[in-house]
Amino acid sequence: MRTGHAYGAYMARGQTETNRNRILLWILVGLLSVILLVRNGSANADVLKADYPAQSLAGTWSEDGDTCKATLPKSYPSRSVLEVSSIQGAFEVRVGDEVIYRTRDTGAATAILWIPLPDDGGGKELQVTGEGGSLSLLNALNGSSALGTRAALQERLFRSNFYALLFFIFSVIASVFVFYISIRQRHLDANSPVHAMGVLGAFILCSGIWAITDAQFLQFLTGRTGFCAMVSAVAFFLMPVFFLQFLEVLLPKARVLVWLERCALTLTALALFLQFTGILSAYYFVRVLHLFLVVMFIVTVDVFSKNRTKDNQGILVGCVAYFFCEITTLVVYYLNPTSRLYSAILCLGVVLLVISCLGVWFDWYLRDLGRVAKDDAYRDMAYRDFLTGLGNRAAYERDCERVDTAPNVTLVMFDINGLKQTNDTFGHAMDDDLIKASADGIRETFAPYGTIYRIGGDEFLALLNGVTREEAQHLQAAFAERMRDKRIGSGIPVEVACGAASTREEGVSFKDLYRLADSRMYENKKAMKRTRQSGSAAELVRI
Repeated sequence: MRTGHAYGAYMARGQTETNRNRILLWILVGLLSVILLVRNGSANADVLKADYPAQSLAGTWSEDGDTCKATLPKSYPSRSVLEVSSIQGAFEVRVGDEVIYRTRDTGAATAILWIPLPDDGGGKELQVTGEGGSLSLLNALNGSSALGTRAALQERLFRSNFYALLFFIFSVIASVFVFYISIRQRHLDANSPVHAMGVLGAFILCSGIWAITDAQFLQFLTGRTGFCAMVSAVAFFLMPVFFLQFLEVLLPKARVLVWLERCALTLTALALFLQFTGILSAYYFVRVLHLFLVVMFIVTVDVFSKNRTKDNQGILVGCVAYFFCEITTLVVYYLNPTSRLYSAILCLGVVLLVISCLGVWFDWYLRDLGRVAKDDAYRDMAYRDFLTGLGNRAAYERDCERVDTAPNVTLVMFDINGLKQTNDTFGHAMDDDLIKASADGIRETFAPYGTIYRIGGDEFLALLNGVTREEAQHLQAAFAERMRDKRIGSGIPVEVACGAASTREEGVSFKDLYRLADSRMYENKKAMKRTRQSGSAAELVRI
């Protein structure tokens, strides 16, 4: 037994330490992200808004030492611009001997730049000299450079990246819906695995933010190259963190997922730290994350195969589809980094994952809905009198625990006169009618002021809170008047004796109420019997 307690304490300390380390890493990631976003906010590009057909320069560039060269068309519209993207490092652009653009290294590998061209540059040599290496520069220029008017390049950019805008809208809607599911499910059942959907919502939202910034839409709207590129990097690094947290909730016994998630968060903090100190751009460090994603894919599929259940089968299918798209994305990216196909494939993987998870959630929701409905039905049966619809003795005892310390509680006890004689003479059907008629009279008079219970065959209780002694006497008088001429069947009178006691009376505690109300009810019962014999109604109500 000691060994078991020691192991439990050890595991609890380990979990506390894990949570503490995770919080520290999140604080570090948050601080570095804010600092880098603020620092890169001033690294703006000359994003021009472009009026004539665009002309692609892809494949026309040649290498000459550290410089890449291409020849401009002999004629092009005035106020044309040169579009370049995916260039890492600082670079300089010349038309002939004139320097028309020079930029420092912003580390924004996904940045798109629109550079104004001189109107008299037709037929001249266009030269781009960069610090990132002539081969990578040549690949970037031959992959995505173009020349055209502002409107033409705008239309070209919008069409080539329209999928990212659609995916961003989808991610926002899907994440809001998933967050709603998570909050609602936590309210219904905090132990249900559906609350993992909250972490999934964060993953979906990060995916949408990455897609829209990687596709240069945010940069296009704001002109803030460095800021948008840093948002894209942070979102991409956080995607595997949230995804692993989602899997942790689904498979709490798979400790390897905790270590993977901690490793992903550490890589994120390290990448931001290297970017912050200037040691290494986060866009070079992203290759480490790509390798980590491959490892994560292998480990996760192995974990799911060992923990396969009916509940997570659908999620496993979605995870495999997502990881397949992720690996395909990496292959396409390294084969042709200037192509937008890799981003579209990853967006497709996220959509497939969301669809599979929502399908599983729907199954969970229907199951939990049925369970909650069944629990409500059982609870209603446990605390409800079937014949009258009032609370039963169990409900009364439960409610007594809630009001036993209240300063002003009144208890009214009722007993039906002649129930046994009615049952013996007219049978159970008339007996039930007498009980229901009595319950209706009690409910109509006392329900607005408290709760009514049927605690026995012919016994009822009313638990009133905040009612004065005078109000209780008035309610009893009103009840006696309501029941005076009440009949059922072929003229059978409905007579109900009652007695009340209140904690406002001197020396009366909550524990005394039942005994005192019961005693006064029997006094009233005797008075009603004398009334029937004498024809007098003088003693009908007494408290």
